[in-house]
Amino acid sequence: MTHEQAHPRTARALLCCLGLLWALSAAGMARAEDGAATQDPPSLEELLKQGLTVLPKAVQVSTASRFSQTAETSALTYVLTEQDIRNLGLRSLREVLDALPGLYITSNSNFSFVGARGLGRPGDFNSRVLLMIDGVRVNENTTDAALIGPEFYLDVQWIERVEFTPGPGSAVYGNNAFLGVINVIPKRADKLLGWRVGLRVDSSDRREAQMSWAARGSEGQEAMLGLSLVEQARLPLAYDVQPELFDAIQSLNSERVQRLFGSYSHRGLSVRGGHTERTLGSAVWLDGRKPERGLAKRESYYRNSMLALSQEIALGPSVDLSLDISGKRTRVEGRQPYLDEEGRRRVWRTVNDGRWVNASVRLGLSQWAGHRLMFGWDTQQDQVQQIFLGPWGEEPWLTFLAGGRGNGLFVQDDWTLGQGHHLSLGLRRDRDDRVEGAQLNPRLAWTWQIDADRRLRLVHGSAYRVANLMEFAQNYFVEAPQWLPSEERVRSQELVYEHAFSRSTQLRVSVFRSTFKGLISLNQGLAYVNDGPMKSVGIDAGLEHRWADGGRLQAALTAQRLRDAADLVPDNSPRYLLKLQYQRPLDGRWTLGWQTLAMGARHVGEERLGPSLVNHVHLSARWDQGWTLGLGLRNIGQKRYGDIAEPGSGLVRAPGRTLFVQLSSAWGS
Repeated sequence: MTHEQAHPRTARALLCCLGLLWALSAAGMARAEDGAATQDPPSLEELLKQGLTVLPKAVQVSTASRFSQTAETSALTYVLTEQDIRNLGLRSLREVLDALPGLYITSNSNFSFVGARGLGRPGDFNSRVLLMIDGVRVNENTTDAALIGPEFYLDVQWIERVEFTPGPGSAVYGNNAFLGVINVIPKRADKLLGWRVGLRVDSSDRREAQMSWAARGSEGQEAMLGLSLVEQARLPLAYDVQPELFDAIQSLNSERVQRLFGSYSHRGLSVRGGHTERTLGSAVWLDGRKPERGLAKRESYYRNSMLALSQEIALGPSVDLSLDISGKRTRVEGRQPYLDEEGRRRVWRTVNDGRWVNASVRLGLSQWAGHRLMFGWDTQQDQVQQIFLGPWGEEPWLTFLAGGRGNGLFVQDDWTLGQGHHLSLGLRRDRDDRVEGAQLNPRLAWTWQIDADRRLRLVHGSAYRVANLMEFAQNYFVEAPQWLPSEERVRSQELVYEHAFSRSTQLRVSVFRSTFKGLISLNQGLAYVNDGPMKSVGIDAGLEHRWADGGRLQAALTAQRLRDAADLVPDNSPRYLLKLQYQRPLDGRWTLGWQTLAMGARHVGEERLGPSLVNHVHLSARWDQGWTLGLGLRNIGQKRYGDIAEPGSGLVRAPGRTLFVQLSSAWGS
């Protein structure tokens, strides 16, 4: 589809979507008005099911500052709740992140890549975004990847909310918090009491099942255990093939995912553990130069484990201590059949293997009215960090080993000043074995509560990211002059204005500016090098409105201009992202959810990807007996679009129209 064809279609689709939403809103308000005089007042349970009819105040978030505080005084943080996930029919963490303002997701049909505010370097494996589970860092240690695909630890049914704080976060979190921080908060036992089972099937023959059990003790103990299974044979093809080869290729494509997650908490002690296994099969040519030699099945294996312990200790009425320690293990293995020089069938094996420990100590002091001071120390120690490759059954041809890592000391000072002013000052010093010297990153956040309805926020911060083992291995393999690129840095300023026009309508406008230095990327010789400086300016605007009957409309537009020193647009950098989300209860049982996701044109190398616009719809119903039903349709208009997620790869087509049905039941709560 050409650029000229895309814009009229995009405009027509948007008008149709907005028209439909307006009609549904009008119909819903009419029903509410007609029924108000004849129906009995709703019960408390019915009101809770409908959701809030006014904008919430004093929303608690923890991602921006590593302790719970209201969103009104912290850095800008976007939140997607379990109600949003359910009403919109979101099926994975990837779809949840794609619904958040400023984020966009691409895929190579194996790995899901996340970009933020126009920066999504092809093949960076999400090393510029820090991913956490309830404050526990889970980026793996060979590529520093944030694993947001099916290999993620949590089924969406177990997620309480997802928080995203855009912008540099190294003043609080150190390495990898470059473009932002994502924190996934699991549901506590009170949201999952008793037994729960769920099933989901879709028109591509993907089958998912999940089961959980949760309980609370008489002394406040909480425990939860969940199991999730996903299976799909004959995955839809993400590229065009000759008709006579279609069945043969698709028969080799398959996926299987298993997840286990559990938690326990009592009197300030929290234990969280998880394990995931993902097996992905895909068709490859045994000899790419001679396709007549036949097809074979390439397999990728993901194995991820984590165990985290946290202890909150109150040392006094205004002194608290937090202790955290966690251990993780990740193993990613690829097995690709090929023919050797003698025509024998062999298997080429590539393994990324990592095991590491994170620990942190945080001391909070709040003796003074309107003032909180926090001191902290973090460390990551890589016990196993290796990449090896070679033919199956032989000693590895190449092995790359690393270890060590580093420590970080930070301080954060939060002041609530007079006349509606709040000031947050942060500073962190990191030392990492992979770079010389220390990394120093400050953050300044000032918030002015102009009046009850208006707020102004100014944030300044910086962040860094150091090269990982995969980037070193690649440079060694291609004999690059510089085996380990220097660290990359970003400095950013952001001005945010929020205005609540009423209890039901709110506008948010954010203007941001970022300067990047030394971004690490692949050059034409397939070596990782530091790019020249880049600058980005943009605006992030959001509008939210809630109706009296529980309806909710959210619109978010991110427009940015990212340029390098030659005034050229980098790869995979869309000029705009548009996201519309609409939720409305249709009656006492059914709820409608609608999504419109639009992305501007971008290019990767010499290839140009035109703008895209897709729509998703979801109907859900809940019964008092604990049953829920969901009916969803993804990509309603069967839009053909795709990604080039890695340098040198071809176009990978996004999934077409997909219908899915999900059913769940709960008992014993």
